[in-house]
Amino acid sequence: MIALGTRFDVYRKPAFTEVTVAQGEVAVFAGEPAWLKSPGPLPAGVQHLSAGYQLRVDGEGRTTQPTAIDLEQALGWTQHQSVFEHRPLGEVAAEFNRYGRIPVEIEDEELRALPVSGVFDTADTDSFVAFLLKLPGVKVERTRERIRVTR
Repeated sequence: MIALGTRFDVYRKPAFTEVTVAQGEVAVFAGEPAWLKSPGPLPAGVQHLSAGYQLRVDGEGRTTQPTAIDLEQALGWTQHQSVFEHRPLGEVAAEFNRYGRIPVEIEDEELRALPVSGVFDTADTDSFVAFLLKLPGVKVERTRERIRVTR
């Protein structure tokens, strides 16, 4: 990836890497950029990404098509916030686990799939737990080692 006068985010997840552009543009590619030494248009296989767009790169270097995204949601972490709009509870818990000291564990697949919307302070696990306790039928068991969420 090459920044072309920009602000951007790269988020490595287990199955892919997400590239989000907040300002300017980036060129996303796999491998060594030998083509940089010669001026001209970007070669085939190099994906051009503009502000307000995001794409994913898999482990083989294949990219998805750029998609328009909500920058507040995608880059909320820069303000110590996680913004979710109809995201699975398991994904929300995983975001808290990136920043918190005590992991949030949700084993029930149906509960992990529950869609959640909201703005959370990534440093305030207590407010997330309070939110969880307001969900119908959800129970939270908290110890010093973990936060276990069940039905």
